[in-house]
Amino acid sequence: MMLSRIAFFRSLPQLASKTHISLKVPSLQRCKQCNLTGFGGKQPKKQNPTPKAEPGNIPSTGKTRGVLQYVLYSAVAIPAIFTGCTIWRYETIRKEHVVGAHWEKKEMGFRDHINALWNNLSHAQKFTYTFVAVNALVFFLWKIPALYPTMCRYFTHLPHSSNSLLGATLSGISHTNGLHLFVNMYVFSSFIPLLLPIFGKEQLTAIFLGGATFSSVTSTLQKLGMKSMIPSVGASGGILSVVAIMCLLYPKEKLAIAFVDKIIPHSFEARSAVIGLVLLDITGIVLGWKVFDHAGHLGGVMFGIWYAKYGQKLFREYQKIIYQGWHKFRS
Repeated sequence: MMLSRIAFFRSLPQLASKTHISLKVPSLQRCKQCNLTGFGGKQPKKQNPTPKAEPGNIPSTGKTRGVLQYVLYSAVAIPAIFTGCTIWRYETIRKEHVVGAHWEKKEMGFRDHINALWNNLSHAQKFTYTFVAVNALVFFLWKIPALYPTMCRYFTHLPHSSNSLLGATLSGISHTNGLHLFVNMYVFSSFIPLLLPIFGKEQLTAIFLGGATFSSVTSTLQKLGMKSMIPSVGASGGILSVVAIMCLLYPKEKLAIAFVDKIIPHSFEARSAVIGLVLLDITGIVLGWKVFDHAGHLGGVMFGIWYAKYGQKLFREYQKIIYQGWHKFRS
């Protein structure tokens, strides 16, 4: 493969960030209110022994409980994600080889024309459009006021009792700002043509969701350590896992910072990008930068590095076991 042919299209996702969402957005002001007062929006009854939940005032007794909850959740969720995507792969293969062999051609209707258009797209285009559509759907759900409590509970990450643990994963496909959504989708889609032939849509989806989930664990450590009550959303935890894997697979690939290269032409090797991302996020954590969720970013990069070095080999063995078990179940 001629890597130089695709180097122009690679972009470093520093702008594609899992952010601490701005409370100036009306829906997120409501989200903050939900976290502090309960999802009904009513003030809870005052109880003297219980400290009031406010930004910067998380009870110290909740730290260990919060960390353990997310560690245990990720320990269950990440294998479950890879199991589900493996079964998805099995069913895809079965459909292509078994169901397709008995397919009867019928007269073309409107639905068939739509299917024909879809089938004419490349695998990379199908995956990209589907991924963008899912993220766009969640983005528009944020615009429905009646859904604010549900979105805050399940589609933001915050180590608070009012937030579901599912938010650790689902926040990875959640965006409340149009520019944030556009940048993340632009950056992620630029890596799909290179990585999809290697991993396939099922494994690439599992890597993204697994990275997003693990990034929430590292984000939890920082939030509890800093006693932060600012929710996080965004796809960058999963994106950075994918980027880290690509950088290790193709260390000499040329990258550039998204959009900045249009103004200031530049490039650097992929292996330098991984080192730079790690150093940048460690600096952000140490100095307490709050614009981006640097702990979440670092977790995404570390998950990608682990998967490239060890996880992919483990997944191949695990995949065989799931294939055999699911085949017996289907038989």
